[in-house]
Amino acid sequence: MNIAEKDFLSVISAYFNGNTDFFMSEKTFSEVMFLSKKHNVLPIVCETLSKKYGKEDFFQNEKFLSIARYSAQTRKTEKFLKVYRSLRESGIMAICVKGITLRSLYKNGELRPSSDEDLLIKPEDFPTFEKVMEENGLKLLNEASNEETYFDKTSMLIIEAHEKLFFESGELGKNLDAFFESPFCGSHELIINNMPILTLGVQSGLLYLVCHAFKHFIRCGVGIRQVCDIAVYIRTYKNEIDFERLKDDLSKINAEKFFEGLVNIAVKYLGFEDIAFLQSDRAKDDEALLDDILRAGIYGRGEESRIHSAGITLSAVTDKKEHGKIKKVLFPERKVLSADYPSLKRFPVLYPWFSFLRIEKYIFSVAFKKENAGTPRESIRIAKERTKLFKLYEITGKKPEDPKGRANK
Repeated sequence: MNIAEKDFLSVISAYFNGNTDFFMSEKTFSEVMFLSKKHNVLPIVCETLSKKYGKEDFFQNEKFLSIARYSAQTRKTEKFLKVYRSLRESGIMAICVKGITLRSLYKNGELRPSSDEDLLIKPEDFPTFEKVMEENGLKLLNEASNEETYFDKTSMLIIEAHEKLFFESGELGKNLDAFFESPFCGSHELIINNMPILTLGVQSGLLYLVCHAFKHFIRCGVGIRQVCDIAVYIRTYKNEIDFERLKDDLSKINAEKFFEGLVNIAVKYLGFEDIAFLQSDRAKDDEALLDDILRAGIYGRGEESRIHSAGITLSAVTDKKEHGKIKKVLFPERKVLSADYPSLKRFPVLYPWFSFLRIEKYIFSVAFKKENAGTPRESIRIAKERTKLFKLYEITGKKPEDPKGRANK
């Protein structure tokens, strides 16, 4: 971990502890700002830095950018609450996950940016849901078999409506989704700005956050913001959560040690000393996990090659052959490819065409890039490194159990 990364983590820790016991030199400022944007925590970092460096000339441009993002998030929140009220008045009990329900747990929620708001909708409610979106000025952006994405051009609000919480393919997807077969049964309400917002039950809510982070970790990686979300959630609800049951559930998808690693990082580097009771000696090498998180950025988008390596890491247990790894890079599963080509969600039949475009992009990368970033060779190298990390955290090497229905019992 370099000096800038240490400064970055110390600033985040200061935000959650409410102190000014940190130092950042002007020399590391630009790198700290880069990391803040990479992990989508710029408003949090700038709010904290302003207590000590608010009048410094080198800080002014980033401070204005942070204020702009804060204002944009405030507008999106106001629009979402209006839309959610309309949904309730129309008889739709939509479960909100992440987004506003997580922001409400922060000291100043609008400092924690959300790219969109995710809603879980019962299949029979989608016709009414679509009507409410139209009445509130939101336009359909993308439509897949199990989800719809709507956009409001005035507030820039994006709402994603899902029939299920997870739609991952293969055994991992089956096991993740099995945890949440009846999410409406154990749901509860949060009051946010005088508006009752339906969300997952407290126990299920933490399980979902960890499973969501685990899914992204296996694909491309997770960023510091997801670690903060989980730590803030635990800090808020620690007296209402059965942690033994949580770990038992996570062990069934080989994610227990991963969770322990995130807790260790939150306590040691992000200042969450009040959740230290969850620390574990089993996840001793948390520096390797922290390094992966710092490199990954928000949802693993911090490195181009990391994104392309997702096909390999998803098949880390079964795909041992080198030619198989190359195939996974060039011909990833549809959901991975649709991250680069969103139209694939609506037109699955075009998979061969988009695969061809992707291969053409790779050829261009190899031919013209001086650095290895973004090339198939670099993607394979990153995948090998991350596969070793999977073994360290006992994610690979044993078959996951069937967790069916555990989260709703």
